[in-house]
Amino acid sequence: METNDFLFSESCENFALDLPFIFMSSYPGVIVFGKVNKVGYITDKFFKFGIFECYKLYLAIVQILSFLTDPNEKIDKGLILEGNEENYFWLGTSVLANNKQYKIAKLGIEKQDNISFEIRFTIKQFQFFFHALNKVILSSLCLKDVEYKLFLFLLDKSPNTYDSKENMMNSIEAFLKVNTNVKDKKYLLYNMISHYKEIVVILFKLNTIEVPNFRQAIIAKLL
Repeated sequence: METNDFLFSESCENFALDLPFIFMSSYPGVIVFGKVNKVGYITDKFFKFGIFECYKLYLAIVQILSFLTDPNEKIDKGLILEGNEENYFWLGTSVLANNKQYKIAKLGIEKQDNISFEIRFTIKQFQFFFHALNKVILSSLCLKDVEYKLFLFLLDKSPNTYDSKENMMNSIEAFLKVNTNVKDKKYLLYNMISHYKEIVVILFKLNTIEVPNFRQAIIAKLL
């Protein structure tokens, strides 16, 4: 009988992805994606990242994209996250189908020297993963409305506009000028955004992969 971790009833937000079919969800301070049933995530069949571990997932995404788009690379692999009981890894391989070569990337869970779970996808499917990942990272922070608006405000700007205390304060002041009804003190917003600065940068970088010509040009070659 299946056992469950991370129940849907306790989640902040959920997305169904066809990678093949998996779910991606946010919980306070945590993002989860993997195999589910009607109740929640099936034990040992999902990936879990604490909010400050997401940068490791981002680095893996960059490596995976590099593999998928490099015609000279036939196989590659890397460690995503190392734990006490299980490790997360990625593996890129090339397969031949209908006289055409395709690249496939896998995200896998290794436990006691065995692969207990894995997800396979092509670069065409990866775009849905980007969109959901951005959403669940942001919702896992459980921000107040004004904090959420400040996050979106900063994501429209380059990271060098908040790379120092002075620049951060200037950005918050610019935010308050266009949101005159905000009652939160400037230093409280500064403390909050300083705590999550790494997350802001990760989301900004994910957006640059998801939206601009870099990703579009890659996918256009594969259509």
